Amino acid sequence: MGFQPVVNVAVDRGGFPAAIAETISQAYRNLGQLFPASLAVLLGTVWLLFRRLWPVAITGLISLVAVVWTLGFTVLIDPQLSIMTTLVPGIVLIISFSDVVHLCSAYLNEISDGRPRDEALRSSGAEVGAACLLTSVTTGVGFVSMSFIPTPMFRIAGLSMGFGVAVALLLAMTLTPIILSWMPPPAPWRRGEAGGLQAALDGFLAGCTRLATTRPALIVAAFSLLAGLAGLGVAHLHVETNFERRLDPDNRVRQDFAWLDERFSGSVLLDVYIEAPRQDGLLDPNTFARVAALQDAVADLPGVDQALSLVDLVREVHEAVGGPDAPATAGVPTTRGALAQYLLLFEMGGGERLDRLIDFERRTLRMSLRLDGRGLREAAAIGREVKRLSVAALGDVAVAEPTGLQFLLGAWLDEILAGQRRGLGFAVVSIALLMILGLGSLRVGLWSMIPNLFPVVALGGWLGLTHDQVDSDTFVIAVVALGIGVDDTIHFLMRLRIEWERQADADAAIRGAMRYAGRGIFITTTVLTLGFLPFVLSDYFSVAIFGTLLPLCLGVALAADLLLVPALVQMGWLRFHPGP
Repeated sequence: MGFQPVVNVAVDRGGFPAAIAETISQAYRNLGQLFPASLAVLLGTVWLLFRRLWPVAITGLISLVAVVWTLGFTVLIDPQLSIMTTLVPGIVLIISFSDVVHLCSAYLNEISDGRPRDEALRSSGAEVGAACLLTSVTTGVGFVSMSFIPTPMFRIAGLSMGFGVAVALLLAMTLTPIILSWMPPPAPWRRGEAGGLQAALDGFLAGCTRLATTRPALIVAAFSLLAGLAGLGVAHLHVETNFERRLDPDNRVRQDFAWLDERFSGSVLLDVYIEAPRQDGLLDPNTFARVAALQDAVADLPGVDQALSLVDLVREVHEAVGGPDAPATAGVPTTRGALAQYLLLFEMGGGERLDRLIDFERRTLRMSLRLDGRGLREAAAIGREVKRLSVAALGDVAVAEPTGLQFLLGAWLDEILAGQRRGLGFAVVSIALLMILGLGSLRVGLWSMIPNLFPVVALGGWLGLTHDQVDSDTFVIAVVALGIGVDDTIHFLMRLRIEWERQADADAAIRGAMRYAGRGIFITTTVLTLGFLPFVLSDYFSVAIFGTLLPLCLGVALAADLLLVPALVQMGWLRFHPGP
């Protein structure tokens, strides 16, 4: 009885299909792991902030219902889930938590002021509800603007998120008051276990108020300086997409790519098809010499590792048969007969599949380029440069057309970026109009866009200053940050308008707005930030940035709302009329 040796064979995957297959795997991981993690973090956060069970139960129940409705709508549009649509349940969950937390926070504030339960419900619903309605509309506009991106994945995700925001608001504004009306009045917020946390929050908000009202010019100057630095970073943004780099460095597929790169030449190909106007046109010595010269020029382009075509075969045969001193132009023979004989010799000598290099009619030739990098836009740029060189090298004897998956996707990526820019512009204009209508003031609406745009500018500046290349999917964070970040500004300004009508001066109006809206803004920002943090566990870049870059934007938005907005009010640039 003999023993068979055991051979361990490792299979390493490379190429664009392997990266896409791993993307699909990561999409389903979003639903199976990230969504439960976000839910657990959100429930724990609400408990720590309120230190009572009923806010946890209400937010959890209403948010889950909103997620179920939204997921049903998403599947109805397209049952095939993508990497972006699998993010929809988590994002809707977090936004729904934010809406309910705002209502619960306002209700507890009214109870703490000594109002009866029914009056507290009406007051909190009327004041916060109007702000929540406007925030939901602006957030929905931000998400729907993703439909400008010419990709079904983004369009479906944008529509689904917009639907989810509307459903979350509807459920929060109807179910929350109903449930609270069935419950006995809660104990005031500053009693019991939550008292210490609320006292600390009172101190923080009071400090922000003092700084904004006593040093408004300093705050405006500091934010202006940060905006200038961010502008420098934005000017250095270089957008590129590399599907391999979207995977975590520890991901097996990305490690396979690295292993293959160390041992083999690049696997990224760009094909160039060169076509002559007539049959046997490429057997013309002048035309073939021009093709050879074009190949030499293309091989010298930055980013091109190697250029291969029938030219290399003909050069080898020519050197072997005719010798180095045989007449040649660009290393190829100068007669039609010699070219035809070389091809015949190759076939008779056992050479097969010549049709991979040139067609039977001898009028279309294929040139394959191996590229150093895997960037899609880089591949498209190389293809465009090859096209430019071909016009000069070939003249009217032949036409060259670059193609290939990387090249086509790179050209498509430019369209995606243009759609993202259009979507972001649409969101900015639409939100500005909504702010003007919702706040009832052209001046206030326009000035309010400064703190709203600051997180987006800060994001672009940070990426431009810290990254050589920025993935195209990062623009999605800008749209989401604009849609969500504007919510806090709306809550603060709408409360400020109410206080403006009650108080005798700007300082008192700011203190009142900070006491009511500032608390809710801080709590909801905390909920949103912690809710998105589990996304960082994803191995896929486009998902992980929701747990890194989006919390960064939310933190900047919080600072702008608690410091910059009151400072602008104090300096008289952002005021309601009639005013003090």
